[in-house]
Amino acid sequence: MPESIQLEPDVNWSAFEENLEKALRSIFKALEDNSPLPESPKVYYHKERDDGRISSYAQVPLYSFAREAIWEAIKLPEPQRLIDFLWSERTHYWPASSNWSDEESFRFNIPRIYLYNPIFFALVDLSNRQLAETGSVVHFGISEKEISEAVDDVVEDQKNLMAGQSRIRGYAFVSEVFTDSETLEFGKGIRIRRLEGVERAYHQTRNERWVIGNEFSFLWPSDHMLEIDIKVPRVPSSGSDWIEKLQQPVFNRIDLAKWALMITSATPHPLTEGTIVIWKMVHFASTTAHRESVNAASSISMPKFHLTGAQTIQLKDLTARFISGADKIPQLWNLLWHFGRSCVSPSPRDTLLDAVIGLDSILSTPGGNAAYKFQLHGTALLTKEGADPEVIYKKMRSLYSTRSKVAHGSSESVSAEEAYDARTVLARTIESIIALVLTGELEAPKKGESLAKAIESVVRRRAVISSD
Repeated sequence: MPESIQLEPDVNWSAFEENLEKALRSIFKALEDNSPLPESPKVYYHKERDDGRISSYAQVPLYSFAREAIWEAIKLPEPQRLIDFLWSERTHYWPASSNWSDEESFRFNIPRIYLYNPIFFALVDLSNRQLAETGSVVHFGISEKEISEAVDDVVEDQKNLMAGQSRIRGYAFVSEVFTDSETLEFGKGIRIRRLEGVERAYHQTRNERWVIGNEFSFLWPSDHMLEIDIKVPRVPSSGSDWIEKLQQPVFNRIDLAKWALMITSATPHPLTEGTIVIWKMVHFASTTAHRESVNAASSISMPKFHLTGAQTIQLKDLTARFISGADKIPQLWNLLWHFGRSCVSPSPRDTLLDAVIGLDSILSTPGGNAAYKFQLHGTALLTKEGADPEVIYKKMRSLYSTRSKVAHGSSESVSAEEAYDARTVLARTIESIIALVLTGELEAPKKGESLAKAIESVVRRRAVISSD
């Protein structure tokens, strides 16, 4: 976690909220009173395409129109008072930033971040709801609740920024997961929510609608949405790697959800994901990602998961255990990345390669005998009470042998069962490593030492104890 910035004791949050609320109210009122909508109604489309997928979108006439109206309304006294207030208090609200030394850029950017964005997107939400219900947009009516929620979101995210954090949200349709409730909570900012059908998603959030409306959303018929809401070390909105920094924390949590669900349900099939939409709050920086091949996902039967009450509890426990383990040994995220890659690989061959490469990264150490170490260390990690270590050893040997053949150009095909087996072994190995970390048997690698070396030390200690 980032090192928190010590907040100034005299930061006046109530004054910030009060000024912000007055500014938003005055802008909304100006839009309602002085901004007549274009007369021609536009249509909300929902139809089935030739390829069987659903195509839904809303042709909204007011987007460019609203942009101009909002910028005019920002010139009103109340919004300007908010800007004056924030300028005078800038050293308190941005204690570690030198970006606001220039008053001209401050007065240009602050309205966009704190006034324009929440208002514009509230209008987009409103217009989409109206289109879904009536086929046209007739008014700009914003409720008291929406104003209050906008204020709460902006203030909360400003506090996050002051603490050196960014709040990131991610959304993706996934294959179906059934439980006794509408929401499956993984904890740690991860959940799967069952929507009320595709049409009803237009009554939810703009993030969900953007996922639905994206032409790459091959999981369109699904009504299960994976949602991520996390805080991470501050992410910039520019620079060569800002998109990667925005995406990776969300990808990590999606992979974590897949891993926990695979272990809990004891199924070799991973959760299938659709288009991912990612938002960084306050600045509304956003990006989309498509990690899973549309053709590959369409060619298989989408898995369905049915969890009991006890399994939902286990799911939360696994998620919490992984986060605790990764806090102690961050290299666990790298191992989970290999698992995630094996879940979205387009073919059984690639699935096996990604899974075994991940295993090799923590089971083999330099110095020769890589295959032997892979088999020995893997067997030591995976053998539990009642299990036959010889069976596990042979499985590890088979995985390593197949990986070597495929990696060196063999035309030998890899079956789906072999690929699923490799991915399951990787998932179980991650589970075993976490158990070692949380019991204190596996300590964080020393500076310059690999996780594989630390695991090798555990295996050697166990061998000595056994021989005694």
